[in-house]
Amino acid sequence: MPPEKHALLSASSASRWLKCTAAPRFEEHLPERTSEYAEEGRLAHSICELKTLKKFTVMTSRTYTTRLNKLKKDPLYSEEMDKTSDLYIEHLIEQAMLYDSTPTVVAEVQVDFGEYVPEGFGTCDNVMIGGDTLSITDYKHGKGVPVSAVGNPQMRLYALGALKRYAPVFGDAIKKVRMSIDQPRLDSYTTDTITVEELLALREQSPDGVPRCAHCGAIVKPDVVLYEEPLDDATVTAAVRAIASADLLVIAGTSLAVYPAAGLIDYFRGDHLAIINRTPTPRDAHADLCIAANVGDVLGY
Repeated sequence: MPPEKHALLSASSASRWLKCTAAPRFEEHLPERTSEYAEEGRLAHSICELKTLKKFTVMTSRTYTTRLNKLKKDPLYSEEMDKTSDLYIEHLIEQAMLYDSTPTVVAEVQVDFGEYVPEGFGTCDNVMIGGDTLSITDYKHGKGVPVSAVGNPQMRLYALGALKRYAPVFGDAIKKVRMSIDQPRLDSYTTDTITVEELLALREQSPDGVPRCAHCGAIVKPDVVLYEEPLDDATVTAAVRAIASADLLVIAGTSLAVYPAAGLIDYFRGDHLAIINRTPTPRDAHADLCIAANVGDVLGY
């Protein structure tokens, strides 16, 4: 059965937390909720897993039928799940036929990619390994929007985790990774293939190009002050002293509406004040010169 536990930084939500790094900590305080769609997806995954085991491992027909009938008793079961899961198995068979010899096939594999994402783990719906190729397939039962496997951060994190899991067995034999997303209800099946060398290069950055620390894998923060972050005391003190001793103060590219930075002008005791900004500011009346234009155009950069 698909796992109940979810990682704080899950692969499936990577496209979200890579763009908003604060989202996971905010969301972990929200109550756990599910929906009929989520439970329907969970059931469909269970059917896919069972059919994978029947096709690629040793399972008696009696055991298979008993387990399938049990799943069909779920109120959310529909005949469509049989059709989509059959199509999923067809796609897995096509994947297996790409290998020169019978590959190792495993369903519902939990992988750990915490080396790249703190506390990160997830579940690969299907993993195949043979020759020099690792294949990962993700089944999506929803009818929302098609999701491409090309450059997909979820799939790349899964691949990193799968490489880590199977390295003790296959060593350096794996040279390339094939990642597929199967959405039968949307008639969408996409695949992306990259080399292991390219994949491991992602240790230096996230799948969407966000820089990462080469030592701990955490997202590298730019050397700027973001909203709601405190200003550096030493920097503020130095700015106050410089403004207080200046004869001319040029304020460029700010609306002078955000404090405490906007309040620094109050320390100015000099003779001349110039303001360059595309829109009016609250201090325009006190300025000797106001230029309503783009800062780059005025200063020539």
